[in-house]
Amino acid sequence: VAGDRSYTDGEYIFREGESAEYAYIVKSGIIEITKISARGEDVLVRLEPPSLFGEMALIDGSPRSASARAKGDTIVTEVTATAFGQYIKQNPEAAIRIMKNISENLRSANQIIAQAGSSPISSEENSDGSFQSTNVAWSEIDDTDDIYDRGPSVPFLYTVYSLLAFVLLIILIATLSKVDTTVSARGQFTTRTPNIVVEAGANSIVRQILVERGEEVKKSQVIAFLDDTMTTANLSQNIQIIQNLEQTLNRLQLEKSYIENDLPIIETKKLSALNFD
Repeated sequence: VAGDRSYTDGEYIFREGESAEYAYIVKSGIIEITKISARGEDVLVRLEPPSLFGEMALIDGSPRSASARAKGDTIVTEVTATAFGQYIKQNPEAAIRIMKNISENLRSANQIIAQAGSSPISSEENSDGSFQSTNVAWSEIDDTDDIYDRGPSVPFLYTVYSLLAFVLLIILIATLSKVDTTVSARGQFTTRTPNIVVEAGANSIVRQILVERGEEVKKSQVIAFLDDTMTTANLSQNIQIIQNLEQTLNRLQLEKSYIENDLPIIETKKLSALNFD
């Protein structure tokens, strides 16, 4: 137990949505448990000594589900979560009383929800602080078990039966209809005319294009002019290589004729010793 605290008339002990640190015991005065609704702030119940309140938030760890305020000068005793847990462990009867209170509050809430769903509810405050409804044109639900015992609604049954009929119709059609034989094979699609790749034999820069995109061309038609700088250089190099090869070929043919005809080699000062060998 943390200690006693005093509150004046209209002062809030805690508000709806706040985090919970304590449960409270009414020591003197009256505590009103209130909740915000569409009509404003409604008083759910008035508690007198030695009522316990605020324990729900300590049990489930959720924010406060309602507000608590003093009606007149009031003194309450704060109970910490640790002390509350130890008290429950040492007094199982207290836990049963708390569960009974929670169950009664849940049943009352179910009845209020059922009444609100049937027709608008108007209430009058009695002299003892409780509320009494003045509208009696509702079908009262005594227990949540009545909700679970209800049968499915007519639109729901129509939907289920329609889906079942549709599934059965599909199965019937699949059973009676004939499916043609299907054959699967691996391969690839190709065109009758293969793709023709047009590219230059060497890297170069396009100087001029003589055709338009999509234009039909004929064989041997010139379609573009390329820069011939690299081509001219390669051509000169290839000509030099060919000339060297021709000289080598002539020399080999001359040597072959000397060997086959057993001709004497004429010494000359124009040949070096290496070439003479």
